[in-house]
Amino acid sequence: MKKKRILFSKLDSHFLIFFLLILIQEMTCSLHVFSQGIGREVKKMEPFIVQFKYAKKEMPLLDGPPQTIGFRSGLVILEKGKVMEEHSTKHNEEVLVILEGRGEAIFNKGHSPILIQEGCILYIPPESIHSIKNTGRKALKYIYLVAPVRES
Repeated sequence: MKKKRILFSKLDSHFLIFFLLILIQEMTCSLHVFSQGIGREVKKMEPFIVQFKYAKKEMPLLDGPPQTIGFRSGLVILEKGKVMEEHSTKHNEEVLVILEGRGEAIFNKGHSPILIQEGCILYIPPESIHSIKNTGRKALKYIYLVAPVRES
């Protein structure tokens, strides 16, 4: 099966990041948030902005509670040939927005590696064990967006 890629300009990718942040904030600011199957009331959150400059390796942008209800994000810079260690999404969905460079998303079971490069977005479902490898000639820069899966 041929791999599909969606390419965006740098301006489009910055707009897309902003749009995704707003969308995920709206999704997580509902009346109920479910934690381990038990519903609980959550206070309404107020909008805020986080300023950042490129860090050397990794920089959290949103750390989750109490800053947000459950949403987390950060900036990652992987130098040529480096790998983000294998980890699990657990009960979260994850999105990677690739800003610069080229690499592979490597999954533990049942899925071939996926090529990632500037201008693409990678969705990683819950319970996925994966790592990210820089296969390009320059630094791979991406923003990760992680949100807890909400039971309906």
